[in-house]
Amino acid sequence: MPGIQFFDQATFCQNCTRQTTTSTEPGDETSESADSVLIVLVICAFIANYLSDIAIKKIRFFHFLNEAGKTTILGLALGLLNLFLHRWGKPHLDFNPEIYAKFFNLFLLPPIIFSAGFTLKQRRFLSNIGSILMLAVAGTIVNALVIGASLWLLVYTFADHYHPIYGLVCMAYGAALSATDTVAVLAVFQEVRIDPLVYSLVFGESVLNDAVAIVLFRTFMAVLAHDGNKCAESSPLNASTVGAMFGEFFLVTSMSVLIGLVVAVVSAFLLKRLDKRHMAPPAEAAWIVLFAFLAYFLAETAALSGILAVFVCALMMGHYHWHSLTADAQISSLQNSIMLGNLCETAALISVGVYIFRPNQ
Repeated sequence: MPGIQFFDQATFCQNCTRQTTTSTEPGDETSESADSVLIVLVICAFIANYLSDIAIKKIRFFHFLNEAGKTTILGLALGLLNLFLHRWGKPHLDFNPEIYAKFFNLFLLPPIIFSAGFTLKQRRFLSNIGSILMLAVAGTIVNALVIGASLWLLVYTFADHYHPIYGLVCMAYGAALSATDTVAVLAVFQEVRIDPLVYSLVFGESVLNDAVAIVLFRTFMAVLAHDGNKCAESSPLNASTVGAMFGEFFLVTSMSVLIGLVVAVVSAFLLKRLDKRHMAPPAEAAWIVLFAFLAYFLAETAALSGILAVFVCALMMGHYHWHSLTADAQISSLQNSIMLGNLCETAALISVGVYIFRPNQ
């Protein structure tokens, strides 16, 4: 129609030119190219890790390497490559310790613990729960106290300026080192076909000692934060401090276990009453993963142990949810949990190797 202009051609051309100029800035292209290169390197590291599994089984010389050691060595190689890329001024991975710690705790650790709890043989685990708890809880506490007391004695003897608060710091450090990694031992057990009872005890202890060590470490840090001023004036290892530590440990442990149980019971109750005819198998598998992660983040939000909560929740899910799933959902949930745990464990071990050789260290 005459007199009506639907769009201004000059303005339209200016907007197109502006958008083209903005989207093709050299800095943006360089950043996107760098991100693509880094993603390719990480994917190649994962592929090389799975190819090395085949090589280790075929080449007799590398039989002494276990999966964790092999993946860590691969991470060290990737870390050296990343360091050289930094020295040459090329795109590289830049590790921020705070971001890395959050990423590990939020995205890598929960799937690993969930996979361990969900795929665990519950009958054998629960039949030996007394011995496993004694080894995991009592053994980890004794180990933490021995390491912390030994370090405290060294600091007390050789430190130029001793401070009473050093005692709790040494105990917290001992708690951080108290959990033993039995990956190599379990790999040897599988090769020699050890007695299932021994394997169950060692595996159950290895799953729980991480949670116990984390709870113990947080207990020491919480007491250190609350009673730091008191520790500055007197010895930190007095009766009130020890009582506060045991109270904090019992509270965190019991409440974390309770959250895991409640989430698992609610999830099982709802899943039992859902009409499976209108629910696809992937949705059933996703249901389990989502509720397990809900237990983890609920515990973390309440300043409790998300690791212990997600392990208890996954352990109960592996028993009570299994019979409520359809046949296809059982297969998919089991395989997905194993795949998810394996990918996150591989990423964690590779990142440890890369983090050692991080630039600007």
